[in-house]
Amino acid sequence: MSPEEVVYLAGKSGFEVTSERRDFVPHMQNPAAGQHRSDHVLTFVATKVRECDSLPTQANDSLPDWLTDLTRPIRLEQALDELQMSLSFTLDLSMKAQGGLSVRELAQVLANRHGLAADQAEQLIVSTLKLWISTDYNPMRESAKA
Repeated sequence: MSPEEVVYLAGKSGFEVTSERRDFVPHMQNPAAGQHRSDHVLTFVATKVRECDSLPTQANDSLPDWLTDLTRPIRLEQALDELQMSLSFTLDLSMKAQGGLSVRELAQVLANRHGLAADQAEQLIVSTLKLWISTDYNPMRESAKA
């Protein structure tokens, strides 16, 4: 789906988009293995101003069958090694973020540990922390540990 379609659908769903931004975000780049990934990311701020025009009728059509029929075997489309690398980085960040280090200091520690360039680690740390702040998610909070 294009960024324009996302903003359009937000409007059709009763939201007023007040700002939007598009970024190119490199992550999980490992020069030793020659593997990398980067994504184009759309972020936007929106306010709910009215009820949506009509309720979607095909909400479950885009879900895998194993999420709508819980007796079916799970088939993950994303490569598990990539998912594990991402989760490992996020877990490492959540454990070290409360240690009184700056983003730059964290980037040096995590870049070495996860095979990233320092600037890539900085960008990944900042984007992850922004996500945690924008969703009021704090992995160190007691309720998040439960």
